[in-house]
Amino acid sequence: MNKCKELDVKSWRDFVEYGKVDKTVKKNIVDSWVRCKKYNVDYMDGSGINKYKIPVEIKIKENIELVSAAQSIMDSIYKTISGSGFALFLTDKEGYILEVIGDDSILNKAEELRFTKGSLWSEKTVGTNAIGTCLYLNEPIQTIGAEHYGIKQHSWTCSSAPIHDNDGNILGCINMSGIYKDAHLHTLGIVIAAAKSIEKQLELVMSYNLLNITFDSIVEGMIVIDEKFNIKRANNIAEVF
Repeated sequence: MNKCKELDVKSWRDFVEYGKVDKTVKKNIVDSWVRCKKYNVDYMDGSGINKYKIPVEIKIKENIELVSAAQSIMDSIYKTISGSGFALFLTDKEGYILEVIGDDSILNKAEELRFTKGSLWSEKTVGTNAIGTCLYLNEPIQTIGAEHYGIKQHSWTCSSAPIHDNDGNILGCINMSGIYKDAHLHTLGIVIAAAKSIEKQLELVMSYNLLNITFDSIVEGMIVIDEKFNIKRANNIAEVF
């Protein structure tokens, strides 16, 4: 596996304290840091903010199709990464965390950072982080250690990829996080593949729903039977009779 190169903490400190830009820092990270300065994000923090936390049930209800499509895919991925010290996070388009699954060791650390269901992890709220910056850029990104704007996130590595609907609109993102010393390029590949799988699952659901609407809108009665002549489906008109 390919280990990812860590950013020198001095490069981060030179920027947050003096505004100096190290040319070795990735452009998308520097651009995010600049935005965070304009947002007045506290670089000595970086943890979730309780005042933005809302009942996660509300957000899940608003994004029920996304959550339903992602659940089985997240479960499948976790079976592969279980024991590796990583966790998976699903968010909506604003950066609210809708679902979390992972090892207890990393979930306990996430709790300390208020990296939990219902919390908002937008770039504007907690600074440069894979979730918020991914959603801002509308592209996959990996953030490692001191690339995070908030110092409390410097012990983390996070990889996120956006999830889109059929029209290309952002629905949310899927994120994989762990300890920064365990950062690997393959984690970014995993979330990119997961995002594509979730998009395909959502497309299937949409097609199925459209088929149901079409089936029920036919003005003549229709009945679907199996090879044993058992009725499997009837549209609204057929049910009347």
